[in-house]
Parts: sequence; structure tokens; C-alpha cells
Amino acid sequence: MGPARPLRLPSDRPTGVPPSRERQYTGRRTVQGVSRQWGMGALPNVVRPHIPPVRQAVRRHVRDGQERQTPDVLLQIPRPAGLEDRRPSRLMGGPLHVRLSPTGITPQNSHDASGRGSGHAFDRTLLAQSSMVPTHHRNAGGPTIQIPTGRQAPLPTERPHNPPRHHEPPSSCVETLRLSLQTAGFPPEVADIAVDARRQSTVKTYDSRLHRYYVWAGDNAADPVEASVDQVAAFLLELFREGKQISTIRNYRSAIAAVHSGFSDGSSVGTNPVLRQVLRGMFHRRPPRRRLAPSWALHEVLTTLAGSPYEPLHNAPLDKLTHKTLFLIAAASARRRSCLHALTLQRGFTRFEPGGVRLLPDPHFLPKNQSVTFTPNEIFLPSLSQASSIAEDKRWCPVRALKWYIERTKQLRTSDRLFILPRSPYTPASKDTISRWMADLIRAHTQPGEPVRAHDVRGHATSRAWFRGVPLEDIMKAAAWKTPSSFVACYLTNTPATEGDFARAALGPPPARSSTHRQGSCVTNA
Repeated sequence: MGPARPLRLPSDRPTGVPPSRERQYTGRRTVQGVSRQWGMGALPNVVRPHIPPVRQAVRRHVRDGQERQTPDVLLQIPRPAGLEDRRPSRLMGGPLHVRLSPTGITPQNSHDASGRGSGHAFDRTLLAQSSMVPTHHRNAGGPTIQIPTGRQAPLPTERPHNPPRHHEPPSSCVETLRLSLQTAGFPPEVADIAVDARRQSTVKTYDSRLHRYYVWAGDNAADPVEASVDQVAAFLLELFREGKQISTIRNYRSAIAAVHSGFSDGSSVGTNPVLRQVLRGMFHRRPPRRRLAPSWALHEVLTTLAGSPYEPLHNAPLDKLTHKTLFLIAAASARRRSCLHALTLQRGFTRFEPGGVRLLPDPHFLPKNQSVTFTPNEIFLPSLSQASSIAEDKRWCPVRALKWYIERTKQLRTSDRLFILPRSPYTPASKDTISRWMADLIRAHTQPGEPVRAHDVRGHATSRAWFRGVPLEDIMKAAAWKTPSSFVACYLTNTPATEGDFARAALGPPPARSSTHRQGSCVTNA
């Protein structure tokens, strides 16, 4: 195949239209004739041009001078009338294929080499390129011509209806969050660190909440990740109809917000004003339930621990010694059961001193309220048996009980955890087991049918210290609270000795008759 030869196409301007200012290329063969205004086929009455003899080539192609992408539209046009008497197409090297750029009519492509705009993109000289090799067979219907289509917009079509995607209940909230972060383009290492922002207890709670939510979404043809405001509100309403408290429903909302992509108005499940109003209305219709203060007294439980079968310690069964040691440490430290569960006998985490013992939880344990700016203090338990001569104080000494407990379990341990099961295989006690042991000690001093919580020991111990004159700062330090509001709002409990003082003062007998003058007015107590 010889070198590419330029071919001048017929001008696409009607008669009377001045030619464009396109540069004229000399030394090239041109095709003379009358052209149509908006097409490349000849009209029925077109003047047949005289095509000068051209040397025969094996195959010859025509292409745009600049390489373009393949046009979007390929049209097959029939052989126009009036071409029967023209030179056979084999003289031009086989079937003629004209390939024009789809962007040939754009302003950027309508300039010649000198940078001046042309009247029309069809007035350009086309050069052959290797990618335009014709097919091996002859097209019986005429030459195949690819015409420019430009950047045409797609034909308007009706938006297909996309049914909600079915999402299986997630195996873990962490996996769902990790996948969403990776889908958003974050590296896997960043996604792994980001999902650890929630504690394991929170993740466990969210998993149970999201499992219920995903099942509901599947039954109601809703996409749990892209559910609308009304769909989320419908799910919360179903929880409300089941009798769940407002605090539980809010926890469901927090779990959904962790995986939801947000609404079209830019709000999220946690910030949407409509959902906030729905929750506020639920609160007004079903206010939180309040329960009576526990009827048991801390002193009553301590009195029980000072007698048989808990004393003397050297004769106490291992399970009774375990229960007593646990309760004394819980009352003396005012720590949560999770912290008691994490206490360990590893070197550097338990240290006996002349005045008591210092304890630290396992290094992998993360307290509930620990943050970047707050770390709970270590636990210090004083030795009461050395500081007091009262027999009960010695029997209530947490250091004394702890020493006996460690000595009795030394040969039975299979773990460094402080509290173990008092029976074979002597494995570490779980958090639920620790709560059950403490509740069993309390239940004997409560009224029948009264709910018992091991967490009440924390409130009773701190309240008793407060009414005995212990400064609030010392109470907060011992219980590992950040602010006093946690103690006052959630844990402060009136003791039997102090509750009712206001009523007795308001309704009791009047004092001796006297007159008090304040700011010029006379107030007489009668």
C-alpha cells in the first residue's frame, strides 16, 4: 500500500455561500462538483462531476488529519442515484470508507492549521490512517460512510424503576462500617483503625439492633442503607408500638445512623428534624419509668459478711470467701463490674503495701468513661485491720480478705485474672457471674419480688461516704467519675438516717415561740 494521498471532499456549502477562510492546500487533487448543504450523498439532479484519472491503488483510505476516537454512530446509506456512470470504485482502491471525528464540528476542531475558524468542519482535508482498513468483502449496498455525530445527548428515556436492594443482616456492625469506608475510597488500614472508634460493648449492642432493623427492611421492601425518612420513622414507630422505652428506641436510632448513608436534604438519622420530633412525641406519650430506691442497706450486707459462714476466713468455703472478697472490693473501690472483672495478678498490676494494696486492671481493658483526656486512677484499698481495733472493721477489711483469697487459690489458678470460679476447672469468672455473686448477697436483704442489681453497690457505697463527710473530690477520684453530675444525678441515694429530714422539719412540731426581724419586716414563728 502506497503512502496516504489526500482527497478533497466536495464542499458542503450551497451555492452563493462564500467559502470559508480555510487554508487552501496546493498540489493536491480535488473533486469538483455541486454539493448538498447538509449531506454527503448526491441529489438526484446533481451535475455529474468529471473525475480526472487517478493512478490505481490496491487499497486506499481516507481519514481525518488528526487521530480521533471512533464515532458514536455508524450509518449505512444506499448508493445515491447518478453514480452509475462514475468511475468504478475499484479504481479508488476498493470500497470507499470515510471516517470523520465525532468532535469534528466542535469549535475546537473547526480551526485550520493557522488557527482561523473554518466555515464548516466538512471542508477539511482528510488523511488516511492505518486503523481504517476496509473489510475484506464488498458492500453490495454502497460504500460505508461514518458521519460525524458530535457530542449529542442521549435520547430521553424513562428512568428505570430500581427496586430496593435486598441486604442480608450484617454479621457485624464493624464489618459493615469497614466496607462502607473502603467503598468510599479509604485505604484498608485507615478503615481498620476507624472502626475501632466504637467500643466492643457498643458494637455488640449495635449488632443486635441492626439485625432487627435489616430484617424489618427486608420484610418491608426498604433499603436499610438508603431508607427514606418515612421508612425510618415507620421502623421506630413499630418499636414504640411494641412497648419499648424511649431510651431503647434512641439506641436503635444510633445504631441505624452508624450504617445509614443520609437523606437527600443533607441530614442524617441522628440530626433529621422530623425524626427528632417523632422521638420527642414518643417521650411525651411514654415518659421514662422511674423505680423506687433500693430497700436494702449496705450495712446489713456487711453485717452478714462478718458472721458465719464467711468467718473465720480460714474455715470459710472457697465460694463464700470468693463472694465476700468480691463484695468488699466492690464497696471499697466503687468501681464497675467490668473493672472488677479486669483485675489481674500480673506482675506490676497488684502490689501490697504497708497501708493497703494497689490494683490496676488488665492493660487491654478500656474503662467505659476513659478518653483521650481522662484516665481513671488506680485502685487503692486501705488496710482496716491495722488502722482500727474494732473487730467488725477487721472482718470488713478488703486487704485481709484479698490476701486470704489469693493464698487459697494459688494452686488452683489457670489464669492471671483475680476472680476465678470456685470449682473445677477454676476458669476466670465472667462479668455476668460477678454480677450474680453480688446480687445473691443483696437479695437476702430485700423485699420479695424487688429487682436486684449489682450496680447498686456503687451508688450505696458512694452515697454513704458522702453523708459521712467525705469530700466530693475524693469520691469522684475513687469512683473514677469525670464530673460531679454523674454522682448526683445517677448514684446519690438517701440513706435511712437522712431521708425524710425535710418532711420532718416541715410538718414537725413548731419550735419555741420567738420573733425574728429581717430587713425591717417581722416574721413570727407560731
